[in-house]
Amino acid sequence: MNYGLLEIVTLISGVFAIAKMVVWLYDSKVSTEREMELQKVKNDFLLKQDELQKRLEIQGAMAENTVKMNTQAMQHLTKSISDLKETIKDTQEQMVFLTKEQATLKASVKSAHYRIDELRERGCDNRVKRNCND
Repeated sequence: MNYGLLEIVTLISGVFAIAKMVVWLYDSKVSTEREMELQKVKNDFLLKQDELQKRLEIQGAMAENTVKMNTQAMQHLTKSISDLKETIKDTQEQMVFLTKEQATLKASVKSAHYRIDELRERGCDNRVKRNCND
């Protein structure tokens, strides 16, 4: 095997060209894989971002609904408290009236007992109808 200098240089040049092509192909493959992985990470990020956005919207709607329900409950409680105060006022007025009525009845009963005692002292009784002309 006698190769000339030119043939050896050509052979070495060809080996370098082939090696360069292999390195370029490997680099392209690695670069493509990296881009695909990066795209996958980007897609996952976007999906998670969408999911978080939906969750945030749902939580916002739930919070708004909770605020609405709490506002309605507070309005209902305010009305109930107002009604209760009115009922208490009416009850107190009724108690004052009944207390006055009770005092009047006590006075009437006391007066009636006084009159009964007076009639008994004079000897006037339901059983005996004498000295009862008064």
